[in-house]
Amino acid sequence: MMAISEYSGGTRSQPGSRPRYERGVTSSSARRGAGSPIPLVPAPTDTSATAREVTRRIVLNVFEAFFKRPLIALLPLALLTAAGLASAASGFETYRSESRIAVSADPLLAQLTEANPDFSFNTPATVTSRQVSELLSTDEFVRRVAIAGGWAEELESGQVTLSQLRMMAYVVADGDTLVRVGASTTDPDVSQRLASAVVNSFRDYTVETGAVEASTSVEFLTEEVRTVQERSDAAAAGVDAFIAQNPGAGESELPLALATQYQRLLDAAEVESAALRDATAALREARLRERETATVVDQRFRVLDEPQTPKAAEPRLKGMVLEVAMFVVLGAILSVLLLLVLAMFDRSIRTSSDVRRKFGLGVLALVPERR
Repeated sequence: MMAISEYSGGTRSQPGSRPRYERGVTSSSARRGAGSPIPLVPAPTDTSATAREVTRRIVLNVFEAFFKRPLIALLPLALLTAAGLASAASGFETYRSESRIAVSADPLLAQLTEANPDFSFNTPATVTSRQVSELLSTDEFVRRVAIAGGWAEELESGQVTLSQLRMMAYVVADGDTLVRVGASTTDPDVSQRLASAVVNSFRDYTVETGAVEASTSVEFLTEEVRTVQERSDAAAAGVDAFIAQNPGAGESELPLALATQYQRLLDAAEVESAALRDATAALREARLRERETATVVDQRFRVLDEPQTPKAAEPRLKGMVLEVAMFVVLGAILSVLLLLVLAMFDRSIRTSSDVRRKFGLGVLALVPERR
């Protein structure tokens, strides 16, 4: 559809005069062939660009930018596809060794791993895998793993770094009570040693954490028992002193004031005696827990499948396809963005709104496209 503006033949039409567009229409009709003249469609009075015109202009600009410069538009896609193929072809064979661990919501293990099945929706496997992942992000734990795997000298000399060990190890939850701990390296022996080191280091860390907490509880409760014992002795001494001053307190009736005082002393002594019994029981339980920490962890933190030395490398086809596909998608996105940038700089006039926007002229009529 061709727009006819207020300019015609290089002369601006005067207000109130008849627009001079007959010559242009006749010439256009003659070039198209004999027949009735093309009717003119009055231009809309609204001067704002419609959504259809904007969409049409954008689509046409994008297609024209692509067909004018196809090599430039496809250059990001071609480059990233080549980079993806090169990256996939240059990959190394990796060997994976895994261990499956069964964990449960035992009260001791739940406290050690901060899992509380009564107040949390997280499963024991989820909590344990998250804790192992957090430990692997610390240098102290990874250094413990390196020592357990026999890389202490390599770590000191710089042949092996903590970041390398951290990147090669992984842990994921496999259901509600199973955790997979593994390692993926280019050496099958290294994969098996690293996976075993992570499992053993986490077990030792759990036992040590439980032992420290149990020892702290024993120390605290011991001091608490001592304090309660002193209060209980003082309360019993108060009762004995009252009886010494009133020899017949327990056998004969006393005046109301003395009887009330005597009853208060008996109640205080009973309360302190009950508190002493509770504190002593808690101390006994803490000491038992301190002795049985390792045994309980062994029962609730069981290694079902020990890490084995892998016999064959991991299949690479799926990984290569995914890697190339990722590069292709990224290249396609960059190519589309490049086409949009080229379309933004296209100044071609395609709609009546382009005439108004570029020249500031009102459109008198539109010549429809001949079908």
